[in-house]
Amino acid sequence: MPHVIEITDFLAPELDVYARATENQLVNRADPSNALFIAESPLVIGRALDAGCVPVSFLMEPQHITGKGAEILTRCDPDIPVYTAPLDVLTQLTGFHLTRGMLCAMRRPPLPTLDEVCAGARRIAVLENVMNPTNLGAIFRCAAALGMDAVLLTSAGSDPLYRRASRVSMGNVFLVPWTYLPEGDWTALLRQQGFTTVAMALREDSLRLDDPRLLAAEKLAVVLGTEGDGLADGTIAQCDHTVMIPMTHGVDSLNVAAAAAKGLQEIGITDHGPGHIFYGLNLSLLPDMRRDVAEAARKYPEVKIQLGVEANIIHSGNGLDVAPEDIEKFDFINAGYHHGVPKGDMIRNPICSAGIYPSGSRQQLENRNTEMAL
Repeated sequence: MPHVIEITDFLAPELDVYARATENQLVNRADPSNALFIAESPLVIGRALDAGCVPVSFLMEPQHITGKGAEILTRCDPDIPVYTAPLDVLTQLTGFHLTRGMLCAMRRPPLPTLDEVCAGARRIAVLENVMNPTNLGAIFRCAAALGMDAVLLTSAGSDPLYRRASRVSMGNVFLVPWTYLPEGDWTALLRQQGFTTVAMALREDSLRLDDPRLLAAEKLAVVLGTEGDGLADGTIAQCDHTVMIPMTHGVDSLNVAAAAAKGLQEIGITDHGPGHIFYGLNLSLLPDMRRDVAEAARKYPEVKIQLGVEANIIHSGNGLDVAPEDIEKFDFINAGYHHGVPKGDMIRNPICSAGIYPSGSRQQLENRNTEMAL
């Protein structure tokens, strides 16, 4: 039987680690042996347990103790406190609705050394000062999906065990080996490990992602830079090659998480339908958009580029707010429902859209709109 403790007051000290401790306080640099992190959701908690992380306490909705949290609790010491509280207490926790109703405070595991992480690795991602935890989590998820053997981080970047990073990664921060790089010229250390280093940067001498020199490298380290500024000039100079992703419309970089996941062979460019009262497309600009797409397609023939329109469904008789003669001017249609549409018989409720409508009524409205759209 789990050791269940009911909490009725949001200010109870048992909730401090979940509700009031900062990430810096959890890291506890003054006493690393007592450092903690918070894992959110059953999936992330389960993967942390698989990786050998030690739980200190749980916080969950009452029904999860015998529901989706039951299997996790059977894997843990029965003396570990399992705090539970009414929903009106739990929802005072910022972002609780994103946790799938379950959190766990865990001991931070000791970090492996650079040699340990690189042993046997052939493809690694190196993140220089990536600050946004959402981007960091997305990169780890992509690294796992694309078969990267490890991730290395500079110490100035975000923490992979920060709760948002681990949640966005879907627990892959516990599956992909990672550690921090030492200060100084870490590119030299990677060369000593046998890695060819490749900087993702916008340079005239940048290689394509499928360049034979990169494909032939026995061990490859792909280096990604921080949001906004990208890689430091010194880092680029120290890498063996640079590589860039072809882009159009004057865009000089992708979001760093998107860049890590890149592999697109077909893209679609869309704008709001002309009937939208706030952001409607000015059809007089369509010839210019077509010229831009055609020019991009000539420049990058390996990528299929299409131009589309976001049409709003305005009534249950299959009516759209884009005229048939205008639809023919586009390659594809994104047809959906938006409460900014000023006419039609679709059910529109901005309060429902904001997510603060009673859940039962909200579900009924969403179901009705879905039926009409279909």
